[in-house]
Amino acid sequence: MTFQFESRQTSFALPIFLNSCEFDDTEIVEVARSKLHDVFWQLCSQCEDWQLSDAERRELAKINVRPGVNRA
Repeated sequence: MTFQFESRQTSFALPIFLNSCEFDDTEIVEVARSKLHDVFWQLCSQCEDWQLSDAERRELAKINVRPGVNRA
C-alpha cells in the first residue's frame, strides 16, 4: 500500500510493504496505517533534538531551488 502526501511545496509517496495474503482488505488498511504511524513516530524521535543554527539557516536561504520563470 502506498500513501501519497502532497502540499503546495512538497509531494512524496511512502510505500508500506505488507504481506497481503495475511490480511483481508479491511485489515490491510488498518495494518498499513499502523505501520505508517510507526514510520512517523520513528522519524519524529530521530529529529527531536535536531535544529539548524542561524548560520545554517542563512546558508540554506542563499540556495535558490525555485524553478525559474520563462519570459517570452
